[in-house]
This record gives sequence, C-alpha cells and structure tokens, in this order.
Amino acid sequence: MLKDKLKRLLKEDKASIIDFETNGFEGSSVLEIAVIKIDRDCNPTSLLNRFYFPREPFNIKAIRINGLNRETILKKRENRNYPLYFDEDREIIDYLKDVKLFIGHNINFDKKFLPIPYQNLDTFCTMQYHRDILKIPTTRGYKNPKLVEVCNYYNIEFDTINAHSGFYDVYKTFEIVKRVVKGG
Repeated sequence: MLKDKLKRLLKEDKASIIDFETNGFEGSSVLEIAVIKIDRDCNPTSLLNRFYFPREPFNIKAIRINGLNRETILKKRENRNYPLYFDEDREIIDYLKDVKLFIGHNINFDKKFLPIPYQNLDTFCTMQYHRDILKIPTTRGYKNPKLVEVCNYYNIEFDTINAHSGFYDVYKTFEIVKRVVKGG
C-alpha cells in the first residue's frame, strides 16, 4: 500500500516535497522550484524556493496559470544571488543530494524537471494516492483530483488565488502528507 511505503521511506529522514512551476510542458524551462525537506515525523527541516527565467519566450498560457512573467520573476529574485536559469543552478544538486523520496501532488510531471541523477528515485504522488479515495467520477472511471479537491477532503484551507505558486502548492501538499501519515 502506498501509505505504508510512504511511512517506511519517511523513516530514513530523506524525503522532500517538491513542486515546479514551468513555462509549459515537458522540455520547457523551470520558472520556480519549491522544496520542503521533512523528517520521519513529517516536520519540516528546510525549505528552498527559487525563481528563474525561461530560455525560450514566455508562454502566455503558463503565465495565465502561474502568473510568472518577467516582472514577477524579477521582483521574486530581488536581492537574491543564484543563477538566472534553473539548468545552471548547481546548488540544487547539492541541496537534493540526500533525498531518497520525492513527494508531490503531480510528481510524475514534476520529476521530469529534476536534475537527471534524481529522476529515478522513489516517488509518492498525493494526486494518484487520492484518486481512488475521492472517487471523482468521469465518463471513463475516476479522475485525478486537483490539489484543491484533496485539500477540501481533509478540510485544509485552500486559497485559489495563491494556487499554482510553487511555494503555496508545496506547502499544501505538505499538509496533505501530514494527514496521510498521521491518519486523517
């Protein structure tokens, strides 16, 4: 069972909840990374949140979802000194070096943007885990629940205005993980 796998892997103190905001789908640039490292008791041990510019032109559809245009990224990066582009940020590799488990709401999408050494590590997807719990019907079975739907299930406050911010989404996923591990 996924919940048991999650509890077992958390015992190693090597788990991180991660979320990327991107300039589109696979192959596009990372605009934001948010990571919360957690210990075996689901306590946060460290946080990383960084913003980057895309190598390709800004994607208008992505901006409508995540709000990360040039001006916003400039403001978020103010007085911070790290590379302009995610693929040049070698500190990320160092930061993630101890991770053995990546947790995310749509981790199968997000893990494609991880540096290569991390793409094959264990994952736990809160979206897939809750698909058969929430049982939101479609014409062909059940759909993957949105982050807001899982938060509603656990009575976790959710602000749709802040959704699709890497930090906000990773924090809400963190709250969900605590509920899964601690049993509701």
